Amino acid sequence: MLRALARSGLLRPNSPRRLGAQAWALRRWGTGPEGLLRAAAARSPDHPALIDAVGEMSYAELLAATERLAHRLRLAGARGEDMRVGVLARGPRETVQALLATLTLGYDAVLLNPQLRPSQLDRLTAALGLRHLNAVPGFPGLPEPATLRTAPTHRPPPRRGRVTVLTAGTTGTPKSVMRPPRSRFTSLVGLLERVPLTVDDRVAIAVPLHGMWGHAAMHTCLGLGATMVLRDRFDAAELLGTVVSRRCSVLVTAPVVLQRVMELAPRPTALRLVAVGGSVLPTGLAESFMDAYGDILYNIYGSSEVACASIATPADLRGAPQSAGRPPRGTTVTIRDAGGRELPPGRTGQVFVRNRMIFTGYLSGPSGPRSAAHPTGDLGHIGAGGLLYIDGREDDMIVSGGENVFPGPVERLIEELPEVREVAVLGVPDDDFGHRLIAFVVLRSGTALAPDTIRQYVRDRLLPPSVPREVIFVAQLPRNAAGKVVTSLLPREEQ
Repeated sequence: MLRALARSGLLRPNSPRRLGAQAWALRRWGTGPEGLLRAAAARSPDHPALIDAVGEMSYAELLAATERLAHRLRLAGARGEDMRVGVLARGPRETVQALLATLTLGYDAVLLNPQLRPSQLDRLTAALGLRHLNAVPGFPGLPEPATLRTAPTHRPPPRRGRVTVLTAGTTGTPKSVMRPPRSRFTSLVGLLERVPLTVDDRVAIAVPLHGMWGHAAMHTCLGLGATMVLRDRFDAAELLGTVVSRRCSVLVTAPVVLQRVMELAPRPTALRLVAVGGSVLPTGLAESFMDAYGDILYNIYGSSEVACASIATPADLRGAPQSAGRPPRGTTVTIRDAGGRELPPGRTGQVFVRNRMIFTGYLSGPSGPRSAAHPTGDLGHIGAGGLLYIDGREDDMIVSGGENVFPGPVERLIEELPEVREVAVLGVPDDDFGHRLIAFVVLRSGTALAPDTIRQYVRDRLLPPSVPREVIFVAQLPRNAAGKVVTSLLPREEQ
């Protein structure tokens, strides 16, 4: 534990005054994002907090901007301890400030996708009971008092605000996941023991901040006092250019973005660590990326409900490229059958996670955690060396001709074909067999592949029910902001 903290730079000597101010900030404001911001500003006020297209902002400047925005939020009529604020922002800098300002006042913050259409926003506002929308620069609504020359100093609110993250919602209505109001010291230590982040890192966050993966990256940077390098677009070429020009040492992104980066010519970078999460690694991506950029890839598995569940290090991925790794300190992962009984290694079942960062409930929809260990909704198994493998989503399993069939292994097999850029496999109802599989395939530019060739490749390696009855070629797979395939938008006939 001490070795991980020392390596991170959190134990680096500082002046007694700054260390005292840091401790006082954490004691008064807690370990939520608003407290971590104040602690970082007390310890290293001049250290860059974020860098974006607008420029650079230090931790002292970010704190001042947060205080001013919190004051404007009050002036806009946001009152009451039970206030639930929808955080809606045009860009990543505004998202960070809006979230921190909302929590500064002790209000609950619901992170919203700025791409939501007005009708969707209206439905969410009503469904989630949002009493105010925190519209920041770029959105009308918040007054800017002409007399406000300096940032007011806010006192800690009587209650801690909670952050609510909306799940990706690839197949239905997204769930509103309420995160705990405080982060746990053991959770940060567990992460640092497996992923060697430091206070000096420049972290390019190439995932949306309104999603759990982006929010977790922001939260970790605040906890370390590291620098966030923010973008509102994740074009692979522009992202790689940003990593080079901003001298980023860490990249946080989704597998699909990393896959697009690998389609570009490799460039020399200052990267020493790349963390991916949010979806399963495509076949061959871990090896090809590390061959090009070095053994710096970390695969993080988790969910909005359980936060980080397991971490695969570069050494894990070299030996087992499809592995999700092992649980960090303070986290336990078990595999259980439908009756809740724990299964031995090698047996596929429901993935359950137990840690101190389990969500506290939903704002609407399903009820909160049923027990200390929570199901992720994924199916998986424990393999050699205690490594976790994710075999697919529980609701993706189909029964075809009396056999249980999982789309995940079929997807990974088709991804092995050199002509295939990406693929999605899902089950649909079938009059004769109950269900059947359909494969949606995106080919690499300039290549061709016959549907029968794909089916035969699967038939030679898996049981007959796993062979896709249909192969539909598409120009691209529809994805949400988190990079996950939205299966409801897949066509049912070739385009």
